[in-house]
Amino acid sequence: MTSSELFNKFLAFEEDKNVFQLETDSGIYWWDIVRYPIYNELNNHFIRKYQDVPKVKKKESFVLFIKAFKDMYYLSKSFFFKKEFFFFLCSRSKDASHFNFDSVARNFIKSVPSNKSFYLETYFKAQTEYSSYSNIYLKIISKLHKSQELKLNFDINKMLNEEFKTNIDFYLVAQENLNTYILEYKYYKKLLKTLKPKYCIIVQNGIQKALFTVANDLNIECIELQHGQINRFHIAYSYSKNIDYSHLNSFPKYLFTYSEFWNKINFPIYKKISMGKENIIHKEDNSESGDVAFVFANI
Repeated sequence: MTSSELFNKFLAFEEDKNVFQLETDSGIYWWDIVRYPIYNELNNHFIRKYQDVPKVKKKESFVLFIKAFKDMYYLSKSFFFKKEFFFFLCSRSKDASHFNFDSVARNFIKSVPSNKSFYLETYFKAQTEYSSYSNIYLKIISKLHKSQELKLNFDINKMLNEEFKTNIDFYLVAQENLNTYILEYKYYKKLLKTLKPKYCIIVQNGIQKALFTVANDLNIECIELQHGQINRFHIAYSYSKNIDYSHLNSFPKYLFTYSEFWNKINFPIYKKISMGKENIIHKEDNSESGDVAFVFANI
């Protein structure tokens, strides 16, 4: 099965089983929350063939302690200034001074006052010019959290394994991700209710469902910034046109894209806005004459 065949079959399954209407006993529309990891399980099975993933080194407890202390200081300091902008960043790029920065959100960060901005940094190794919040407390709470079994009111293993002729424990995947969602929802709701920002600006691949939901519930303008390729085969941004998603609250309100070219996807949000993309290549002082820069653009 090719990746496009798998994707089309997955969307047909969603239409046939009406899965976006499924609720837990507590009233959570759960399919959109687990959709991305469920599809990844299928993609790993048919396309990637369970390729080995490099193991991530464990974080040293001393580093975690230092970051926890810095987070406490940054959070307490933030209470004294009104925060209009909440940035959810992943600063993996480095500048000439070896400081990390988020190449997607950099211009947005520079265009608003820093004392009115709250920076939540998701890249653990980031060393940025400005102070940021590394979300250590969410990691600690996650370790202490006791999972609960949620009633899905849908035999997810039977339906998916029969449809795709697999033997995968989709129920476990759904339970793990729903528990993570509930934990993150409570955490981000407390954080955003405290900070009271007007705008939530996110750089991630469309899967921060808890943060999207909290922002929408608190009437915070939620904006996601495009950070890479998005097309009709990207499961986080592509949905069937034959389904009504108006009852869901798990999407950003806006998606800022590089150009109109990327707005063709059926991503059921309020509006897709073309903002352009400015990535300036800075010539290093020690560059020699004759150096060549290669620029690739798949647009």
